[in-house]
Amino acid sequence: MKKSANATLQAMMAQSREKANKEFREERYESAVQMYTHIVAGCSAEQVKKAEQVKRSQHVVLSNRSAAYEKLQEYGSAAQDALEVICMMPAWVKGYTRLGNARLGNCDAAGALEAVRLGNAALTQQEDLIHLRRIEDAARALPQVEHVDPEALSCWNDVEFKSAVFIVDGSGKGDFTSLSDALTSIPKPASIIILSGVYSLNWPLSLIGLPLQVQIIGILPAQGRSRVKIESAAASPILVLCDGARSEVTLQGLDLVSTASSGSEVAHCALASNSATINMNDCTMRATGACCVVSRNGRMFLSGSKTFGPGGGALAAENSFFSAEDCVFSRSRGSGVEIREGASCCFKRCEISSNNAGAITSYQDGIKATFEDCKVMSSGRLQGRSAVMVGCGTLTMRGCTVQENPCDGIMVQDDDGTAHLDISNSMCNNNGGCRAVLYITIRVSACVSDCRIQENQMIGFACHPNGQGNRPFREVRLVRNIIVANNVGIIGSGISKKRLRQLVHLEGNHCHSLASFHTCTDMHNMVKAEFANLQKTPVKGSAASSRKDPNKLSKQREWTSLLSYLCALSLASSSTILQTTQSS
Repeated sequence: MKKSANATLQAMMAQSREKANKEFREERYESAVQMYTHIVAGCSAEQVKKAEQVKRSQHVVLSNRSAAYEKLQEYGSAAQDALEVICMMPAWVKGYTRLGNARLGNCDAAGALEAVRLGNAALTQQEDLIHLRRIEDAARALPQVEHVDPEALSCWNDVEFKSAVFIVDGSGKGDFTSLSDALTSIPKPASIIILSGVYSLNWPLSLIGLPLQVQIIGILPAQGRSRVKIESAAASPILVLCDGARSEVTLQGLDLVSTASSGSEVAHCALASNSATINMNDCTMRATGACCVVSRNGRMFLSGSKTFGPGGGALAAENSFFSAEDCVFSRSRGSGVEIREGASCCFKRCEISSNNAGAITSYQDGIKATFEDCKVMSSGRLQGRSAVMVGCGTLTMRGCTVQENPCDGIMVQDDDGTAHLDISNSMCNNNGGCRAVLYITIRVSACVSDCRIQENQMIGFACHPNGQGNRPFREVRLVRNIIVANNVGIIGSGISKKRLRQLVHLEGNHCHSLASFHTCTDMHNMVKAEFANLQKTPVKGSAASSRKDPNKLSKQREWTSLLSYLCALSLASSSTILQTTQSS
């Protein structure tokens, strides 16, 4: 009966080990480590003690896990597994080769040579001798370098935990050659200084949910050298993960790249969740998903940092807080900044540009976001998008510029009855789109003051209630604005002129546009007449009828676009153009 139980256990281990080996062969090393760990944990000490075959199987599993750790550049864990293998099977040479390779990874030449010496004593096969010779040659080829004194480095003044400083350097000048190895081995709190180079990081699962205080600083490069670059290892979807109320990670002077993905899973450079905090200074990020994500009451603070596509810039969700100063969110297929589910944000002196799905997007439960002295440019190339989309909560803009966007400049379209736009001392110019630079729809409120809205393709300011009866929007205030050189200055549609004047408060605005003081029906007829006149007017000085006047073609396109917009409203019978004091 006992023999049968041992045979069953051995068969189960062999089956599980083969699945883990398949993950290793397909270079999914993190998954392989997890599977090997599960196998080891599933074998009790008593079972291993009583069953020699089980014991042998377990030391093979530990050897394979050591190899997986080595691929993940977690050389400390790889060496620890190798030592356990040697304790269990001292006559098995592979344990010594695993130990030698792990020590080579940490640039420990003396340790690698010691592993070779012990392995030679257990030699039984010529193949093992070849492996040991390779390790010996590599160990002797390692340069003899002196460790770097952290106090002599240029970043010493930025080090937060000066009593616990560790250096990571790929050439062996520091305490570790692997960042993953350093994170799992050092005491906390601690500061890690990374010397110039490219490093692979697999964020240790053992750190998730634990109190963590770590500062990671990349040394600024000397002339001709690149910055410290950290890439995601294997299929890890998150490069830096900070989780838990007592966890805080600070990143400085790093280039973060997280493009690894598994199936439909997207990757992120940094994620702070469950009340954790991430601080980032002078970092660049590139990821297949949103570069930096904060959720579940997490907090993230960026300064002097940049995000580049392809996924998106910043994502704040689930009652979290996000702050950015002097940052750039650019060149993504998604949104530059996405805010949702009760999150709060504060952006100062940031540039949000060239994002296909829009620069700023808010939706789903009341949010609160403030933008001061920010630039919103060249965003919203996808059909139906706006550069700034306010779908819920309150969005405040002070001293901002919204310009050269191919779509509508700012749209406030309520999702949950809370949407409010407060914009002042800002500029909205040279925006395109089929609607307006400032477009207000149902159940929203807005206050626009001391702004300049000019030279936009269509409407300067539009209030469009979508035919929602007597409650189209809560209140709109336009105070001391300059609205000039747009095809249409201010337009309101869908309700009576009397009701519109009750809801839209105009005070001290200056407005002069191509169309003014017309009902939507009158303007519709005027545009049609002007367009027909342009088609009939012969081109002066034309030598051939086939030649086209560029100025005339441009004017035709302009009027055609405006005519298309008016037709799209489909509310001409009840629409009114509102215009304050007109200036010639």
